[in-house]
Amino acid sequence: MRWLTCMQQQVLMGLPSSVDVANATSHEAEAASPLQRLQQSLRWTAEDDSIARKSGRSLLLYAALSDNLEATRVLIQEGCAPLLDLEMQQADFSFGELLL
Repeated sequence: MRWLTCMQQQVLMGLPSSVDVANATSHEAEAASPLQRLQQSLRWTAEDDSIARKSGRSLLLYAALSDNLEATRVLIQEGCAPLLDLEMQQADFSFGELLL
């Protein structure tokens, strides 16, 4: 589900839309940082951080996958550089993941 959430913009690119769901935000979302908005859209929890260290699917991966430059910058500035070298475990081939 997180892959689809992150790739929504790329998958729907060029399609006509009467309502831009991706940009529909509440006042709370406008006040939140780009990182907080990403965490909310992915329903990211503290438990997900520990799971990410084992699976290789970190919040940094999803920030980059969703082309969210601001959230990616915040994550790197907050010291998540060790997550850059995480190796993906058990690739989900249905989403195009490959183990390199």
